[in-house]
Amino acid sequence: MINNYLKVLPAALIPMSGLAAGLLSIDNPAAHPQTNGVFASAEAFEGRDHNQLNSQWPADLGNKQHNVSILFARGEFGAQWQNWRVGVLHRGDGVMYANRDATNLAQQNVTASGYDTNRTYSIDYRVRGFEASGFKMSKSLDIPLDESTFSNTWKLRGGVAVSVLRGKQLKQESISGQIVTTSSTDFNGGAQQSMANSAINTADPRYFNAPYGKQLPFSGNGYAADVGVTLKHIATGTSVELVIADISGRMDWYNVPNYDAALNTANKFYDASGYANFNPTASSVSSYRNIQQTLDRKIRLSVSYPIRSWQLDAAADHTQGYTFLQTGIGYHATEKLILKAEYDHHYKTIGLGVVHPYLELLLRIDNTQFDSAKALGLSAKFKMPM
Repeated sequence: MINNYLKVLPAALIPMSGLAAGLLSIDNPAAHPQTNGVFASAEAFEGRDHNQLNSQWPADLGNKQHNVSILFARGEFGAQWQNWRVGVLHRGDGVMYANRDATNLAQQNVTASGYDTNRTYSIDYRVRGFEASGFKMSKSLDIPLDESTFSNTWKLRGGVAVSVLRGKQLKQESISGQIVTTSSTDFNGGAQQSMANSAINTADPRYFNAPYGKQLPFSGNGYAADVGVTLKHIATGTSVELVIADISGRMDWYNVPNYDAALNTANKFYDASGYANFNPTASSVSSYRNIQQTLDRKIRLSVSYPIRSWQLDAAADHTQGYTFLQTGIGYHATEKLILKAEYDHHYKTIGLGVVHPYLELLLRIDNTQFDSAKALGLSAKFKMPM
């Protein structure tokens, strides 16, 4: 879901806001306000390439070769004093990938539109997601520039943040294999499913055959570190920001329910509509695992260029091999109020919001009909100087 950067008007205490923190809920410690006070923020974004937010599948066939669905959320509140910030944090990161064959097969099954006869579906489906909470501390400061000409023209700030985290949930899953359809409702072939998921009901033998009947306590802990810089042209107000979230980070998970299943013709069954499905419990192994997870880095680069009362913005977010581009425009309605509009080029969302020294709000969505939406984001920030 989302985040805001600040833009300075001459002689004004207004946030110098470029694009919101984008789709990955990245916070730049170098861009924190330099005033003492308390703050609270909540950002979240969910976008899907393959189906809608209400989990309904569109009737028309999706033909994207690579389908990426993401869910990033972050909530934080605390206090700031002399460029130090201390607060409590709750965050969730999730990325799902499915190739065209995987989404076509699922869509044709769910919508009962019929499989493509004599088609070979090569399945590639992957999920990586976790949720954690903890404490976060950050520091921002001015970085002196050596060249006198450059230092008189540009202002550089840097920031670093460190979080201590306790894990709440973890899900890592993959399905791969090959399916060959023999009719519009039947297929042969096989696939391998591997899933580590803290949400598995380990007490229900239909979903998990606990080794020796033991119910082991799930837990997780770890840390994350972020770094960022802001570079601002003093005369024009042009600014550039670079953030690397989770530049170093790790979670250690204990007693994660793990489920491996071989999906093949031997455990195939037919649903009420006559469509073939796999019965994973027919050939599966349940176990507990300890997992060492290296957090995936999230990178954000953004540029803001003011033109009189207007401001042009562009940004790129990157994680796990995927890049998400955004552009936007801002209008200074008053000395302390900016009206903003943003566009996300991957999920095609339009964002509208306002920026004020004490409050920032932004909502983005790809469809005015919520029941048909495939992407939704919200950002809200509150700051109270002391």
